Amino acid sequence: MDVPLLHAISEGAINTLRNFKVQEISSLLWSLSSMSVLDDGEHSCRIVQQLSAAPIIVHEAHSGQSWQGHYLCLLANALHPVRDRLDRSVWLKVHSRWAECLAPLAEFLRAITFPVDADKYVEALVEFGLFHVGPYYTRELLRSVGVGSSPPGFVEDALARVFAY
Repeated sequence: MDVPLLHAISEGAINTLRNFKVQEISSLLWSLSSMSVLDDGEHSCRIVQQLSAAPIIVHEAHSGQSWQGHYLCLLANALHPVRDRLDRSVWLKVHSRWAECLAPLAEFLRAITFPVDADKYVEALVEFGLFHVGPYYTRELLRSVGVGSSPPGFVEDALARVFAY
């Protein structure tokens, strides 16, 4: 991981916040977050905090029109580690919008009967615009559908299948 390069990219992004769209800002924030740049201290937290002030985020906090599916997932998960440093109203809007998106997904998952029709399952997930809910919301979603913890071997098997893909 080239931390100085990521810092340079994010500093440049701070200077052009007005031009960012939801896809771009959520992808940038997710990249910074998922590459553990946030773990190197105050500088990274400040960068994410400043990027969260992008007009597209602040505007969308009030309208919510562009925040959907995968991009909303990236945004909610990227901002989650620094939520206490963000404008409270922006974080509450992002978090509540994400919770609104997760509710129908949880309903869908609770209604699944076995054996699962793989084609219909994938089709439904495509309609939600999601293929994951991120590291900060997966356990919450699973608990909401009655899955308390992974059975023995599940995580290892799932990871093996992902890496084999």
